[in-house]
Amino acid sequence: MADQTNGKVIFDQDGVYIHTAVFQNENISGKIRIFDKDGKCYITWKPNPDVHLNTANTSASGYQDDDHDWAFINPFEEAVAAAFDGNENNDQKPIQHKYKIHIPLSSLHSIKTSDSNMGWKYLIFILQDGAVLPALHFHKGGCKEILQFLERYVWLSISPSDPNCLHVIDNRNALRHSLVQLQIFNEAPSMSRFFKDAYIETMVGFSRVTKLMWDTFGSPNSDEINEEKKIEIDCTPGIAVSSYEPGFEVITCNKLGDEPTVCRTEPLTEMEFTEFFDSQGKLCEIDKFLEHAFRGGLHHRVRQEAWKYLLNYYSFDFNNEMKKDQKLQRTDEYYSIKQQWELITPAQEKNFKEFRLRKSTVEKDVLRTDRTNKFYKGDNNPNLEKLYNILLTYCFYNFDLGYVQGMSDLVSPILFVMEDEADAFWCFVGLMERTGPNFDIDQKAIQNQLTLLYTLIRYTDPEFCDYLDTHDSNNLYFCFRWLLVLFKREFTFEETMLLWEVLWSQKLSKHFLLFICLAIIKEQKQIIMSNNYGFNEIIKHVNELSLKLNLNNLLKKAEILFIQVKRCKNVPSNIRELVDPPNWLTPSP
Repeated sequence: MADQTNGKVIFDQDGVYIHTAVFQNENISGKIRIFDKDGKCYITWKPNPDVHLNTANTSASGYQDDDHDWAFINPFEEAVAAAFDGNENNDQKPIQHKYKIHIPLSSLHSIKTSDSNMGWKYLIFILQDGAVLPALHFHKGGCKEILQFLERYVWLSISPSDPNCLHVIDNRNALRHSLVQLQIFNEAPSMSRFFKDAYIETMVGFSRVTKLMWDTFGSPNSDEINEEKKIEIDCTPGIAVSSYEPGFEVITCNKLGDEPTVCRTEPLTEMEFTEFFDSQGKLCEIDKFLEHAFRGGLHHRVRQEAWKYLLNYYSFDFNNEMKKDQKLQRTDEYYSIKQQWELITPAQEKNFKEFRLRKSTVEKDVLRTDRTNKFYKGDNNPNLEKLYNILLTYCFYNFDLGYVQGMSDLVSPILFVMEDEADAFWCFVGLMERTGPNFDIDQKAIQNQLTLLYTLIRYTDPEFCDYLDTHDSNNLYFCFRWLLVLFKREFTFEETMLLWEVLWSQKLSKHFLLFICLAIIKEQKQIIMSNNYGFNEIIKHVNELSLKLNLNNLLKKAEILFIQVKRCKNVPSNIRELVDPPNWLTPSP
């Protein structure tokens, strides 16, 4: 089906009504269409030809000024009254004139859906500029079908605060916005169903061991690749090795040897920690300190001092005098940066859109970060203000990155340990120097880690890797939350701090995080395969593992896997890098 004016129609549904008090008991019947024009998607709704509209006494949006029944979906009167010149070829602007709607899909912010107990379904389109369009009631069905068609072009993800509100996320920005889908801030499962087309094409870039080229919709066009230089490995679906790309080579399946014996110990005590320093306050027993941090973590009384070493606030060669000078200097520097946003006047803020957006996001995230923890519990909690200050100050310390959802999860335990606002800020800066690339908009750091993890799974468990390949899950997207916030959502607050100490010690490798991921994956392998879980089911299953994992057992299993891989002969170079000895003087997660 095609429309000469609007392009190719891909969805067509009549019996779609607008209910309004303008015509007393009458409803306005019409037809909704989704059409594709020049590779872009548009939504239109028009009243049926036999409908004669009398728009007297109605507002620009089509509602009477005293129509209180509809006020809840029409709070932005001026925004809804979009410019309309009668030419529907003006594709770049949303058009809603009286009862005619014509909007590009890219203009949608969210979609409000009806309650499940209603006789029929309705949808309310909310635009990026805040405009709220009239509700469209589907008397003859088709509400579910139109959402499914839209999901070919965008993600529809349930709002954390309103189960009847679907956030509209462009596929090109899907990974960046995936915190909602992976429940960083809520536990409600997403209703969004992932189709094989645009979404899978996008995410398939994760499963490439070649140089990562993750563009808008996945791997580069095959016509642009010199086929003579590309070597496909038949036994490894989703993996390609390019002869002109150094550092990647053929991955061969490997049978791991016997499991070594590993042990975990009790946390490092305050008395034991004190013995690692000389009379001048210099940490001399660095090796023992890192060994204890890895094997058993740290007692809470030790953390405030010890974390400053692990997060590069202190250098290992600092004595007491140098540490004192460092604290004074860092404190002054912190409050100097903080003052930059504190002195912004209301008039300046009004003309500083980026600041307003970041400030608003920080405010919202602070109010929902670890509020069940006593340290952050209750209204008017001064620690919430500290958390807010640190995150907003970081926006001015790192203008390019600013604030991204997930950062509050990383600051929270640090502030809990440090208590001091300035100390917590600089420890967070130290952590972000290592994990900051995970939050970059291009997501290359996360992609690289997922690619390395896929390579590790292929090498240690080819059977399960084959399963993931054939179930649209070799992108390992279900591991994204683990990598972004360092398992903070998978374990208790105390367990998270212990796990971070293991990672920061860098005792075995700076990539030990991937072996923890591998340990969880292998532990869940049988459940996933026996239930024949696909992409959606795996994500749901992994999300439900939160607070159900045994950290001590996983750390043992991860170390065993690490040693087994390290013992293997003829290990490919990209896997060998994962087990290379670390530089203990620059620990990182």
